Formats: sequence, structure tokens, C-alpha cells
Amino acid sequence: MGTIRLLLALSVVIHHMAPVPMVLVGGAPAVRLFYTISGFFMALILNEKYTGVGSTSLFYSNRVLRLFPAYYAALLFPIICSIAISAARGTPYFHMQLLVLARAWPDLSTIAGALLILSHISLLGQDLFWIVEWYIPGSQFVVLPADSGASFIPGYYFLVNPPAWTISMELWFYLVAPWIVRSSWRVQGLLAATGFSLIFGLPLLGATSGFWQRQFLPTQLPFFICGSLAYAGYRTLRAAGRDRWLGHVGRWGWAACLLLLCIYPYLAEQSREALATLILVSALPGVFHVSRQVSWDRFIGELSYPVYVMHWNLQPFAVVGGAFLFGGKPAPGWVLVVLAVSLSLAAAVAIHWFIDRPVDRWRQRRVAATSESR
Repeated sequence: MGTIRLLLALSVVIHHMAPVPMVLVGGAPAVRLFYTISGFFMALILNEKYTGVGSTSLFYSNRVLRLFPAYYAALLFPIICSIAISAARGTPYFHMQLLVLARAWPDLSTIAGALLILSHISLLGQDLFWIVEWYIPGSQFVVLPADSGASFIPGYYFLVNPPAWTISMELWFYLVAPWIVRSSWRVQGLLAATGFSLIFGLPLLGATSGFWQRQFLPTQLPFFICGSLAYAGYRTLRAAGRDRWLGHVGRWGWAACLLLLCIYPYLAEQSREALATLILVSALPGVFHVSRQVSWDRFIGELSYPVYVMHWNLQPFAVVGGAFLFGGKPAPGWVLVVLAVSLSLAAAVAIHWFIDRPVDRWRQRRVAATSESR
């Protein structure tokens, strides 16, 4: 499934490289499809890898080791850029969102500053900055609908790496995953149905802010659970000895998912995300069965997370590079996309090789040591 994961990450990269027409599935749909794949993997490892006494705490600590090293590298990157460029220019330079923080920091209250620091260190709560805004006269974060007035600045402007809010959402899911993915399919189905009901019901109750559709855990949880239910189907088919059938479904499902990613912008807007989710959930058992032994696909999949977590603060370099190539004039959108994708992939390879691989070996040794001690 690595190819699909990387294409979803690149879809977000391209989406943020505005102004560019929609390519692949865009931003928010790519994130939710990734939630579905994450739900499949979490159900897989919690039911097959992290079992027995002490397994849940090991799962939590290994998830932290999986996510945080690359996240901290991405968090330090704009700070290092700011220091290096300031030294080279001889004048202060603040990279991307650091400029907002530098201007507002002297006026932030102690509580607001502490919330920002804690959310950046722990990742938890970054999703909540989509429902808060900074009230300038009071120098406080207040809970208000987005873009509510000229005296307010959206809270997510203060996040050094805004796309990291989705990692916060992943962490919230991880907290409850050991109980959800090990429950019966009936319980999971009920939870998913409740979440989808909220997606359609909240707007009818007046909750029209994008927060309720994107950053509110109960409306995102059903996408994780869909992945978990796909794993339940995979486990049932394996137990029934349907490996050959899984192979056929996997090859066709893999092709269907790749085709879907390419034609997604041309599908009916009202139904295309639901269709994409349905196809992905149906294909996941077979695609995993076929791709799990494909080494190049696993490597590609390992790049998806560092691509995602690094791309935001690489965008200015794509813009500058494009201007350099076109003699100081703004580069065409497709050039910016090529540069942003190339820079993100290069950074992802570096993070994977120098950070993720060593940490992953440590993670696997911890799992092996725990298994041997039982």
C-alpha cells in the first residue's frame, strides 16, 4: 500500500502549492483516506503484533517513536532556516509561520504562550487551533467560528507546521485504538455509523464551521474504523484460506485505487469522496496481501510521512527556485508543483535514512525483547 500512501501525501503537497488546479484527490479527502489506511494498520498490529501483557503501553511508546522524531526534525527546520538566513543576510528573517509568532509573541498572554508551546511539544491539541482565534485586544485565544471578524487571527496561523494537526488527530485515535480495533465488528460498525451520522447531522444543527467536518474527532473516527473493519475482513478471509482470492482482488484493487486517484478531480463532487472511501475499504485487504512482500512498495510507503510533515516549510524554496529558473518572474504552477514535490521527496529520503530507519530498528528490537520475555 506504499504507493497509495505516498500519492495521498503528494496530493496534500500539491494542494498546498496554490494556485494549482486540483491534482489527485486534493487535501482534506487525502487526509481522510489516509486515516482509513491508518485504521487498517493499527488494527493489524494491535491484533497480531502488540498482544499480551504490557502490549498496549509498548504500542503507545512505539507510536511516539514512529511519529515524533520526524515531526521534531520538521519543527526544527524553519527555526534553523530562520537562523541561517538571518546570519547570511545580516537582517532578521522568520520562516513562514514563525513570522506570525515573532510579531504576536510579545503581546501573547502567558496562558496563550504556554498552550502554543505545549501543543508544539506534545502535538496533542493542534487540531483544536482550528476552532480558536487570537483576540487581539485581549491577547487571548478564544473559541469562535473561523474568520469571525477583523479583530481576530485564526489560531492555526500560530502553528509552526500547520498540517501537523492531522498527526494530532492520529494521536487521539491511537489513545482509543486498542479498545476499538479489538472490539467486535458490530461495536465498530455502530461507532462508525454514529460518526457518519454526525457528519451529516451537525450542519443541520448549525455546526457549519469546517472544524466540525475536519478537526472534530467524532466525525473523523469513522474513517479510521472503516480501515479497522477492512482488517477484520482480511483476517476472516485469511482464516478461511482465501489467499488466492485475496491475490486477485489485491491486484485489481491496487489498479482501481491508482486509477481512482488519477480521475478523482473529474468525478461528481457530491459523491466522489464517498466513492473513494468505499473503493479503498473494499480493496485494502487484497492490496495489503499483495503488496506486503514488495520491498520497493514498502520503501515508497515509508516516505509518505516525512513527505507530509516536511512539505509545508519547503514551499518558499520551491517559489524562490521557480523565480530563479524564470529570471525573477513567478514560475508557472506546474513548475512550482514539480519543485515542491522534488524538495519534499528529497527531504523525506534524508529523514527516512538518517532518522526513521535507526529509530525503527530500535522499535523492532523493543517488540522482539518484549516477545522473548513472555
